[in-house]
Order: sequence, then structure tokens, then C-alpha cells
Amino acid sequence: MSRRLCCLLATLLFGFVLITCNLTVAHAEKDQHQAQQEQDYEKWGRLAVEVIKDAYPQAELVDYQYIGREDISPTIEQQSFKLVLRQNGREFPITVKIQYEKETERVTSITFEQAQ
Repeated sequence: MSRRLCCLLATLLFGFVLITCNLTVAHAEKDQHQAQQEQDYEKWGRLAVEVIKDAYPQAELVDYQYIGREDISPTIEQQSFKLVLRQNGREFPITVKIQYEKETERVTSITFEQAQ
């Protein structure tokens, strides 16, 4: 093989290795961010369940659904959940909204209401 062809192949191989490494790092960072988001909503979901159990101590939790995260302001986020409770043979949905400071995760408000 000519020297030029060897250099070209080596350059192509080196470029391929660099691209593959960058894609692997980017994918790992994306997975880590996604895992952090899942961990966050699980933490806020546990708090939502605790609040509802305190408010409705006789009720049984029948269903739990994560609605989503919303930016309320540049410093405040909100996590929303829908819980279905059963009490005295009747099922009813409750929407729970937890607002907190993004930077410190200090809870600023927790509201809940029976959904229609």
C-alpha cells in the first residue's frame, strides 16, 4: 500500500474512533439525565402519596399516575400527580400539585383537589 493510502486510512479510522467515543459519551449523559428526572418524579410522587394519606387516612390508594413537570417561573417547578382513592366503596380521583424552588428543592406549596 502506498504511504498516502495508509495515512488516509489511519486518519479515517482515527476520525471514526473519535465520533464513536463522542456518541457514547453523549448517550451516557442523556441516560444519566433521564435517570435523574425519573428519580426526581419518584421523590415528589412519594411526597404526594404521603400528603394524601394524611388527608384521607381511611382511604385506600387504588391508582397513581404521574402527570408531568412544569416550569411555573424561572425559579419554581411544579410536579403533578393524579391519585385515585377508594373510601366507603366509592372511588374518586385527586390531583396533587407540588411546587418547589428549582435550585434548593424547598417546597413552596402543595395543593390537592378532587378531580372531576
